[in-house]
Amino acid sequence: MKKCLVGDCSKIYYAKGYCRNHYRVIVNKESKKYWQKVLSNSGLHENRKKSYKEWEQRVKFTEDFKKRRKISATKTYLKHREKRISYVKKWKKNLSPDRAREYYRKDNFTRQFGSWRLRELVIKRDGEKCIKCGITREEHKKRWNQDLHVDHRDNYGRNVVKDEKNNNLSNLETLCIRCHRSKSSKEQWNARRQKLLIYGKDFTEELKEKIREQSGRLCKDCGKIEKQNRRRLDVHHINGNKHDNREENLIPLCTVCHYKRELLLKQQNT
Repeated sequence: MKKCLVGDCSKIYYAKGYCRNHYRVIVNKESKKYWQKVLSNSGLHENRKKSYKEWEQRVKFTEDFKKRRKISATKTYLKHREKRISYVKKWKKNLSPDRAREYYRKDNFTRQFGSWRLRELVIKRDGEKCIKCGITREEHKKRWNQDLHVDHRDNYGRNVVKDEKNNNLSNLETLCIRCHRSKSSKEQWNARRQKLLIYGKDFTEELKEKIREQSGRLCKDCGKIEKQNRRRLDVHHINGNKHDNREENLIPLCTVCHYKRELLLKQQNT
């Protein structure tokens, strides 16, 4: 058996002629010296940076690299998922009721505005009072037992996809509950009026329900059930004329089939 090269050491050879302990000490010293050289010599450091950038351009943005990155990310996520869930459960149990209420309130605001801090920034910008009637934040809390509202001026706040939301400061304003309700009711009324102009007065909810029930609440094209669609079936005009509300011209469709039919009608018209 080979022995360590260091003087009186009688331990067995591990690597590069040294035992385990001497190998760690000597190799670490050598590596430290090497990195000190690299850091002191700026040319070497720059060459390393250049080589890394070249590798990045060649490999990092290829499809194979992206696939491998996704796989590694999912593996790490699944590995630590159960630990994270258990930790969150324990954390929620230990929360006091006031802290939990505050946490859920902030969580709700982050879903609406992207960040609860943005909402606070808007309220402070408007002087912590309603823009229209001028009621302060403290008065509002005493009167209605809730905080001031922050409204989207373009009426695209709730029930809208995150990407389509405009959460810029110029599009947000502070309102009290009364002013917010009156504004939203006017907007809803205007939306109904626009719908009446497009479809006419005959296109009522009763007529839609009648057509859905006639088909047994199934999509005419693919045969999907209304429960599978996760919302009520759309009622489509076959000839594309929105004012032609005869029962022969109306069919119930799922969202996918309705979208396909509308595309075909657009292509035919152009």
